[in-house]
Amino acid sequence: MTFSQSFASFLHTLQSPLILESNAFLFTERGLRIVPVSLDDESVPIGEESEIRTIYLWEDMWTRKRPLVQKWLAGEIEGRESVFARKCSLQVITKKESDFFFEETHLLGAARAKYRYGLFNNGQLIAAAAFSGMRMIRRGDRLCRSAEWVRYASLPKLTVVGGMGKLLSAFVAEHHPDDVMSYANKDWSEGAAYTKLGFEAAGETPVQYYWIDPQTMQRYPVKRHPFPQPHWKRVYGLGSLKFMYYL
Repeated sequence: MTFSQSFASFLHTLQSPLILESNAFLFTERGLRIVPVSLDDESVPIGEESEIRTIYLWEDMWTRKRPLVQKWLAGEIEGRESVFARKCSLQVITKKESDFFFEETHLLGAARAKYRYGLFNNGQLIAAAAFSGMRMIRRGDRLCRSAEWVRYASLPKLTVVGGMGKLLSAFVAEHHPDDVMSYANKDWSEGAAYTKLGFEAAGETPVQYYWIDPQTMQRYPVKRHPFPQPHWKRVYGLGSLKFMYYL
């Protein structure tokens, strides 16, 4: 079964009406458009304009992380159960706990970080955030303590209402940064959650190009691998939106 066939088959198992466009699946009730992109598909314009939120799903992501992608998309399409952060306990978590949780819940997996926090509901870790250490950055005539919000994720079928805000507040209260930066991947996010928290838009990163080995579905940045293997395919990521939170 091809990527397009397996993805379409999955969507039809969900309890939500969809409209098939030329190269996308439209879920009008959710205000969502999903564009599956095959490794051999060169017809999808980079960052094509759309009036509704658009998720670009590359074949390698589907192949490497299908169980997580299916859970995450099911939540996006069918909706999620809500839990209020005020009813959750907040704890510092270990690198081992953080890495395991993000590998199971975040499309990009675990990442390097210095500070890690989790929200627990009935003893279960249901959301987590990871932050970098402080870096001294000059902004105008001021030297600022700046940190990066590296990861946030909750269980795929769960929305933790107020979860991001509670985790951010814990980090700020303990480490006192002057600002916090973070990025929203344009392949699947417009950064609306950051705006709601009071973050300000601060630019974006350019389109990123990668080589993919179709045999392993491993990605290699084009800049680091200028001489690809003959069977590798070139794909792209739309880049990221940058957000800043000033204190």
